Amino acid sequence: MNTRTLFPLLFTVASFSASAGNWAVKNGWCQTMTEDGQALVMLKNGTIGITGLMQGCPNGVQTLLGSRISINGNLIPTSQMCNQQTGFRAVEVEVGQAPEMVKKAVHSIAERDVSVLQAFGVRMEFTRGDMLKVCPKFVTSLAGFSPKQTPAINKDSVLQAARQ
Repeated sequence: MNTRTLFPLLFTVASFSASAGNWAVKNGWCQTMTEDGQALVMLKNGTIGITGLMQGCPNGVQTLLGSRISINGNLIPTSQMCNQQTGFRAVEVEVGQAPEMVKKAVHSIAERDVSVLQAFGVRMEFTRGDMLKVCPKFVTSLAGFSPKQTPAINKDSVLQAARQ
């Protein structure tokens, strides 16, 4: 992972103050928190970053490690880092090696109310919320999406509610 990608990501994490479901733009990243507050989901043109907000490195201190995350079942290769530079918080970043996978994952987020993220060995959920209003300027693949184009009824949400 190059430092031009990593350092803005770290500064963004330090300055983040939005809550789950609300998307905000900081330092060019469109971002939201997972429902449980364990991670920050960050989108930028052609890339995705996930930052663990819990203190500690889940896989031990790492300088740089090949890894992957899953968003709504879409696997994305990432680089994971967790050390003093990251404040001993795990960071996963896709740095341009899989732009089509990133685009597919971003579209899957736009298509549903609740998305599932698998990162750091943990399953987390986050919501689309106001993403389609806040993010298209910074994530151009979202420019073609509008709330009217997304399904009015999300089958996954209905099934999940029925099970509860």
